[in-house]
Order: sequence, then C-alpha cells, then structure tokens
Amino acid sequence: KVQHWLNGVLVVEDDLRAEDFRRRVSASKFAQWPGFGKATSGHLALQDHGDAVRFRRLRVRSL
Repeated sequence: KVQHWLNGVLVVEDDLRAEDFRRRVSASKFAQWPGFGKATSGHLALQDHGDAVRFRRLRVRSL
C-alpha cells in the first residue's frame, strides 16, 4: 500500500498488489519496465518536473 500526502491531505492511495493497479500499469508507459511497482525494498527517489520544489518532514514507514 502506498499513500502520498500533500500538506496534510491524502492525494494518492494505491495497493501495488491489486489487480486494478497491475492493469493500469500494463496500459501505461511503464508496461515496458520489467518489475515496475514490484520492489519490496530499495531506494526512494524524489523528483520535480522543472519547478521549484521543497521536501520536508518526509516519513517512510512499513505498514
């Protein structure tokens, strides 16, 4: 399960094991990425898309 919160508001929530998620991945540009969304551990990357961005109070925890 993945949750993205922005300024105290839940904006994204997904279960990466759900059939609906797998179906949406297979219909996306990520379909060609072997193992996309299947990692159970690893690195966390933060990105921007050319705008000024700041990250603070980041929390990562196992649920």
